[in-house]
Amino acid sequence: MTGPILRAEYAGMALLLLSAGAVFIHRWRLATIIGLLAVFFCLPLDAFFVAPGVFYTLFRGDWSVPLQTFFVRDDVAIAAMVALIIAAGVFTRGLRDTL
Repeated sequence: MTGPILRAEYAGMALLLLSAGAVFIHRWRLATIIGLLAVFFCLPLDAFFVAPGVFYTLFRGDWSVPLQTFFVRDDVAIAAMVALIIAAGVFTRGLRDTL
């Protein structure tokens, strides 16, 4: 289960770097689209740390440990999710301004 989520996270991190590079060569629209895609790739891992019960319910299968609680208070993951949501808002506004 976590293998595809981790691969998406790695792809999201690479896309964020690519988006930052696109900003420096003045490709604004490309940078915002790549940035939004990166946010959507990075968000599921943090959501998995905060709400493992949702993933346990949606994706049945063999889990290494039984579900103990539906939500977990993980301050780092929550902060990362807030930062990603803010980044998505910035990218969306940037995309709207470039059109």
